[in-house]
Amino acid sequence: GRYNILKAMIKRFGINRDYYQNNNAFHISCINGHASCVSLLLKNGFEIENNKDNLEPSKLAQNHPQILGIIENKQHSTRLIEALLNDDIEILAEILQQFKEEELFYYKDYYGSPLHFIIKSFSKDGKIAKNIFFLINRFTHFSKKTDSDGNSLAHLLLARKIPVHSLENIDFDIQ
Repeated sequence: GRYNILKAMIKRFGINRDYYQNNNAFHISCINGHASCVSLLLKNGFEIENNKDNLEPSKLAQNHPQILGIIENKQHSTRLIEALLNDDIEILAEILQQFKEEELFYYKDYYGSPLHFIIKSFSKDGKIAKNIFFLINRFTHFSKKTDSDGNSLAHLLLARKIPVHSLENIDFDIQ
């Protein structure tokens, strides 16, 4: 339906950020409860910003819990990236607590658990590198997931040359 039409339009014409009656495509999708369109627009560069009437997207989507979840997830994702850039292990732990087990972290074409993204992205010289085992041991429910490239946490750890044998109590069997 609408998702496939929107996807085809984005592919053919690119993103249209024009406003119609004070709302752009993202706002209209929030208002009408089109969760898949909201996700698609966010993945293609739309930001969570107020409409021209200064209404927040969460207000526009107040009757659509799935969209409210998508918006919340995107906000967590933005904070996670900022914490990674700032090498802030405390904020990362706080953000990981807010992600539900089934929630995915999206960044451009990549998705996986937020812990997958952290392992894939952290600087080997920083505070996060020194505490990566703390994060993995504390958030074991992410260990059975794979990312958009098919990698488990164990795959990512091995690719980063981080010894998996140090994590003896973690079950890496994929669900």
